[in-house]
Amino acid sequence: RRRPGRSGSIPLRRVLVGGTWPVADSVVAVDEWTPVPGYEGLYEAGQGQVRSLDRVDSRGNRIKGRVLRPGVLSSGYHLLVLCRDGVRRPVKAHRVIAEAFHGPCPDGFEVRHLDGDKGNNHPDNLCYGTKSENQSDSIAHGTHKERRKTHCPHGHELAEPNLIPSKLAKGHRDCRACNCARQRVRLMEGRGTAVSEHLRRQLADEAYHDLMAAPSVSWGNLARGG
Repeated sequence: RRRPGRSGSIPLRRVLVGGTWPVADSVVAVDEWTPVPGYEGLYEAGQGQVRSLDRVDSRGNRIKGRVLRPGVLSSGYHLLVLCRDGVRRPVKAHRVIAEAFHGPCPDGFEVRHLDGDKGNNHPDNLCYGTKSENQSDSIAHGTHKERRKTHCPHGHELAEPNLIPSKLAKGHRDCRACNCARQRVRLMEGRGTAVSEHLRRQLADEAYHDLMAAPSVSWGNLARGG
């Protein structure tokens, strides 16, 4: 059964609390620990964390289990290192916890953080969805790398009217002035004119200033230099 408002997403597993089922969009306190698939008897996943279990090593030493402290990748995801039969394997915490509580990830799907916080790996904050849904989430939460771009490599502000509407509709913030300059360069090169890097930059700057001075100027005129 799908959750309302989460088109295409695989529903989260509900936890029975006090004999009643929580409402569809409530946050459930998950107090249980469940085995990590593939590491049964070694690790368990809980409410946003993974812990190792008490064990005896190859030398007969007793090792007490503990909650693992994750590393944080530059992307913001939490990274853990799990060990089985002497083989250490780096894994992303959200994938381990999602699989432990919600089952294997279906083909073509990935794990979504419903609140946009990559550090919040509570089972209720995770669900499976498509890549498109994951990107839509990041755009909605303002965490998509495109949303953080303020200027293009040439220093042009990425704000209306200097944004390509068709690209913006897909969540991309591309410089309209630079794109117009590229089109103009292609026309010039098609006529046999050599275009230096300095001239490319000059054309882009001219297109930017023209666009910001007269937002209603047509795309075609900018591309032709008119």
